[in-house]
Amino acid sequence: MSVVPLVLPDQLVLAVDGGGTKTACCLARVLADGQWQILANGQAGPSNPRAVGLEQAAEAIQSAVNTALSAANCQASDCRQALFSIAGTLDTTVRAALTEQLYARKLAAQLAVVPDLYPLLDNATAKASFGLIAGTGSVGIGRNAKNQLAITGGWGHILGDDGSGFAIGREALRYTLNTLETTGQPHGLATVICELWNVTTAYQLKTCLAKFNDLKAEVAQLSKVVVEQAKQLDMTAVGILLKAADDLTSLVQQLRIRLEVPENEISIRVSGGLFQSDGFFLEVLHQSLTTSGLQPTLQVLTNPTHGVLELLVSGFQPEQYELLP
Repeated sequence: MSVVPLVLPDQLVLAVDGGGTKTACCLARVLADGQWQILANGQAGPSNPRAVGLEQAAEAIQSAVNTALSAANCQASDCRQALFSIAGTLDTTVRAALTEQLYARKLAAQLAVVPDLYPLLDNATAKASFGLIAGTGSVGIGRNAKNQLAITGGWGHILGDDGSGFAIGREALRYTLNTLETTGQPHGLATVICELWNVTTAYQLKTCLAKFNDLKAEVAQLSKVVVEQAKQLDMTAVGILLKAADDLTSLVQQLRIRLEVPENEISIRVSGGLFQSDGFFLEVLHQSLTTSGLQPTLQVLTNPTHGVLELLVSGFQPEQYELLP
């Protein structure tokens, strides 16, 4: 199990959040009051080792780190400690292998790798805490007052990822293809997608899909189109978003039941592309959670690297949690 190093004031630290679409790095100086000063940021491609492999994941992380270091005119040797919150590292074997890769690249004197879900938990409270990621994929995490953890979802786009950007985009494409094949005349949401991809027939749309190098990312990007159409009261788009919100609500309810948390003690941090716009989908999710009987408090983690920094300076240790099977 990775051990998160203890942070001392005035140290330079690296906080990295890596997923299936991008990797973000934050270089910061730790202040005496437990806060931090952001010095620079860096970004690179995907670093989920299950999706892109260990070598490419490490390369993406190094690229994001190097960009941040260069912007601040710093060297890796200046950074005493680093915490890497990376998707696809729940498995201890994968996590250990990635940790070894990052040590070999000498990105910091001390470093640790933790699953990307952990920064979603509010470690400042002893009460229950929940987290939801809804970006390209979807997954939920929960912790109760006994420090027991449960994780639900994260099955990948073939088996699951219900409520994710990919799931929303896939439903929009299914609707568009069905409309084109049954009527030949797109309307509403289907018209917008056809115009976006410059197609007019189902054959052209399927040909377009076959040409994408990263089909999953392209499909997930369509979730933005669905949100915008839902705001214009396109009822097909509204229905797709309501289904996605209900799927995410199911994740929360499953976690709550497994962890034996009362309905009125649901505090949720959310992250991912679906929550990074104007709050429209957040309101849809809140309505779904409330309708299911919960009394939720929702907080958007707008910058995941700040959640990683919070973990780093708090002295968090993965061993303090018991992960339920």
